[in-house]
Amino acid sequence: MRERPEVSSRECRGVEDQAGPRGSGTRDLGTVVLGCDLWPERSLPYTDSCSSPVSRPQGRYDAAPFCHGLRSCQGPSDPWPQTRNARTDPGPIHFRLPPPLSPPPPAPRSFPCARHSPEAPQAPCAGPHGTGSSRLSRGAFGRRGEVDYNSQRAARPQQKALQFPGRPGPSGGSCGTRRPWEAGVGVAGDCPDGLAICAPVSAHLLRTPLRIAMKDSLVLLARVPAHPDSRCWFLAWNPAGTLLASCGGDRRVRIWGREGDSWICKSVLSEGHQRTVRKVAWSPCGNYLASASFDATTCIWKKNQDDFECVTTLEGHENEVKSVAWAPSGNLLATCSRDKSVWVWEVDEEDEYECVSVLNSHTQDVKHVVWHPSQELLASASYDDTVKLYREEEDDWVCYATLEGHESTVWSLAFDPSGQRLASCSDDRTVRIWRQYLPDNEQGVACSGSDPSWKCICTLSGFHSRTIYDVAWCQLTGALATACGDDAIRVFEEDPSSDPQQPTFSLTAHLPQAHSQDVNCVAWNPKEQGLLASCSDDGEVAFWKYQRPEGI
Repeated sequence: MRERPEVSSRECRGVEDQAGPRGSGTRDLGTVVLGCDLWPERSLPYTDSCSSPVSRPQGRYDAAPFCHGLRSCQGPSDPWPQTRNARTDPGPIHFRLPPPLSPPPPAPRSFPCARHSPEAPQAPCAGPHGTGSSRLSRGAFGRRGEVDYNSQRAARPQQKALQFPGRPGPSGGSCGTRRPWEAGVGVAGDCPDGLAICAPVSAHLLRTPLRIAMKDSLVLLARVPAHPDSRCWFLAWNPAGTLLASCGGDRRVRIWGREGDSWICKSVLSEGHQRTVRKVAWSPCGNYLASASFDATTCIWKKNQDDFECVTTLEGHENEVKSVAWAPSGNLLATCSRDKSVWVWEVDEEDEYECVSVLNSHTQDVKHVVWHPSQELLASASYDDTVKLYREEEDDWVCYATLEGHESTVWSLAFDPSGQRLASCSDDRTVRIWRQYLPDNEQGVACSGSDPSWKCICTLSGFHSRTIYDVAWCQLTGALATACGDDAIRVFEEDPSSDPQQPTFSLTAHLPQAHSQDVNCVAWNPKEQGLLASCSDDGEVAFWKYQRPEGI
């Protein structure tokens, strides 16, 4: 074994506290040294907020690139198994990737992967021939072209093979062969530049035939440079579906409307905030727009035809406000912040806002808040890997349920049209579907007193190769869309014949390069079926038409 040089830890100053995007401060957690027969030894920063040469320009990551990435590394050829959690065990970490392996001959009914054939040099993937659960975040090896992958590129596929579009670098999945039920996100064709991602799909989650043209189910309608030279963070449709609000790192909110086949900017809201605007939300009546900013304030804008006026600024949070959401009644507003709190505001008839409750149930940065579509129930997602649910009790608000199961930051939440199920997406690259069970339910799920109980009934894993930043449940069709750090948009649909207590979902659309950088948000139009908007770190907003593929 080649000796690993000692590398002292170094601080990687992130943009988190200046631009505020996706973390809760910058901590120096050490350095990771990677090396194997294919790669030279290389040092990579191991911090909460990373903006380093191995990250993309404008790079930032909520958790350390390896905080959950190298949680476990074990395999038949691994000379140095290592388990480490950076949050509790910081410091220099030395990690050696095992040498490439020659996979066994393909099993019956398997599809050879040209890049992962026995003749092709390769980085090991997690699976029966790899290193267990390798969860390397996007910043680990940088964007395509920043790391020398010539050894991998030397392989030349001899035939069309089932291949997974993605980013170079290790990822979850089996090497060498692809079984039919693991091929949900595959396309037929030559491998993309660099080593392709192998993303396994569990058989019980995907029972549909392989579709090699799923990207055709998402058609681009228009693309606009919404926030040039800045990230576009979030999108929100007004209740009528005629206007789309976008916000970004340029401290502005823009209002978009359709004219013919084009989308034009109708208003620019530029006077309300001093820092990045992270989230926007329309009131149920459509006459008000709330914007949450890293300047620790929330602005309330009143719509007057095509003009918007800031009528109220809500203050009180100690740090960046990460999300804002209106209750279905329009009488309540919720905000959350990096100060670990969720605030509930009451709106009176004179448009005065009063904080009626401060909820401190989370132990870390709170990323997202969302209201139940028809009840005054509130859900929040956090950097502490949990989801909390709140309800009003007498004259105060209380947390009545904590949903645990994700292994890393929970970024976003979405209720289904009925409000009986909740989708959560995470840095652990999974989407979890939670179902509400009322007391004395027929399924026998235990409840505490009169409070409903929530249970995870489905986990969508293996579909995404990077952090899932947003999830959106279409209120018209029930389709589930995700925004991912691998630049892709995916759409899932539930199998109508599956058991409601154990539903199965099919991947019906996968657009590998929907944007040139991380996709931050996806938003379904509330009135026009199949109209989906997305935004990205590239500053653009894209409009898509989704149509369920035939035969799925």
